[in-house]
Amino acid sequence: MKLIPMITFVKKQGNIGMEVQSIGHQQSDRARRFYLIQNYADFLLKEIFIGMVVPCDEFGNVLEEPKYWNEKYNDNIPSDEFDLCTKYYEAENRVLFKGFKVCDYSNGSIYSKTITDEKGLFHFFWFDKITQTWSVSIGLTTIEFLTKFGTIELTETALKEIGL
Repeated sequence: MKLIPMITFVKKQGNIGMEVQSIGHQQSDRARRFYLIQNYADFLLKEIFIGMVVPCDEFGNVLEEPKYWNEKYNDNIPSDEFDLCTKYYEAENRVLFKGFKVCDYSNGSIYSKTITDEKGLFHFFWFDKITQTWSVSIGLTTIEFLTKFGTIELTETALKEIGL
């Protein structure tokens, strides 16, 4: 056998053997743990996109926090603002990772926006003012890349997706 990445090995193991085992074994704790490992491997292999880290609409446009977002529900919120709050809530529930934010970025003559971790140490996405689109940072391809930072927390949505 050639040396292969851990996720590749886990995925190959998932493709053999489990389907021929008895129902009793498939329902065992060992089988459940194996499926959890498979789910986590699948999760890590997903291609990263901006909606995983900040609330976005269905087209990948970053949503700003609505004016009335932190207000308790009352009848004084205009219906269009209520709709914005609803869309933002739905988008926020699709986010998989906690602690990311949109920040202004300036480096001499360059002024733009970026998406960073809470401390502003790592820039994961950049806003291109010419095309008016967000671009992922070079090298950031799959969720597995984020494990290198060690401080990124999963949201409830991510935990459900994995099966935890």
